[in-house]
Amino acid sequence: PGRSASSVRRSGWSTPSATGRTVAEQGKKEKKDAGQAVAAGDDADLAPIDLQVAWRLLPFMRPHLRLVLLGLGLMFTVTALGLLGPKLLGATVDAIDQRDADRAARAAGLLGAAFVGLYLGRFAMGWALGVLGQRILYDLRTTLYEHLERQALSFFQRWPVGRLVTRVTGDVEALAELFSVGVITILSDVVTIVGVALVLLWTDLELALLGLSALPPLAALVLVMRRPIRAANR
Repeated sequence: PGRSASSVRRSGWSTPSATGRTVAEQGKKEKKDAGQAVAAGDDADLAPIDLQVAWRLLPFMRPHLRLVLLGLGLMFTVTALGLLGPKLLGATVDAIDQRDADRAARAAGLLGAAFVGLYLGRFAMGWALGVLGQRILYDLRTTLYEHLERQALSFFQRWPVGRLVTRVTGDVEALAELFSVGVITILSDVVTIVGVALVLLWTDLELALLGLSALPPLAALVLVMRRPIRAANR
């Protein structure tokens, strides 16, 4: 009694109406901050790839290093057999054209062995990468679920449940596929392209340059279409 409203506010006390306004303003602010956080998460999907995030995911591959090395070895073997096939096929056709039965039989036998090795290598590589992907998927989901269990209730009030479920299920599965099948496939494609280019340059320089002339326009098209495709996919 006897204290002014300004002195009450300065001392930290507030009237019921002022308290209601304060709580309402704080609620609006928290809701706005939560909306900005969710919007920032949406914008992150369109941001360039952050290599620091990729390096943070590499430890999930360390416990399965043997499978990674096995997949890489099978990848190089399959790529080499794939590049060897056309050469053996050409040798077989040349031997048949020259009516050299012995050489044709040897070349055909080597060609058949190369194709058998190619299919077996692809089967083994698919098995190894499948096991690797499932193990990484298990580790990622376990780690992420344990992380969510340690969060406060306010965290689940700020972030929509659907987004969290997507992170734990779909996004984690995509990451596991990227670090198992995706990385090996990208390396295999790069090695194959380089190998084919070297064989073409060694066989026929002009024909190789003509065939490789399509790569720059394709690379430019990929760079131009990358962001719109990512936005549409999201």
